[in-house]
Amino acid sequence: MDMTFWLEYFVKGLKSQMIEIQDKGERIIKADNIIDNLKDYNLNERQQKIIRYIAINGKINNKICQDELKIIKRTATRDLTFLSEKEILEKVGSKRGNFYILSKKLRDIKGHY
Repeated sequence: MDMTFWLEYFVKGLKSQMIEIQDKGERIIKADNIIDNLKDYNLNERQQKIIRYIAINGKINNKICQDELKIIKRTATRDLTFLSEKEILEKVGSKRGNFYILSKKLRDIKGHY
């Protein structure tokens, strides 16, 4: 019984998963580098989690922030506004459908995409 096809399929799948894991690990390390570069801002744990979430996932909106951090809308808005005012985040869009991304200065930090 020739198992070559099955082995090739298995190895391709394994390779794909390994690349995905490596990519996620690199994004987590880069997120930690960004947080380290922001020590002077004395960010609270929630604000650090917001930055880490964006560094890993690319963007966040108020609803995702509420769900991920288990906080109320007012707290999410306050944290996102604070991070925007400090030029840590950039707000994209207006009203419904807006979201936040890392500011250009943070996207340019070595170790981040």
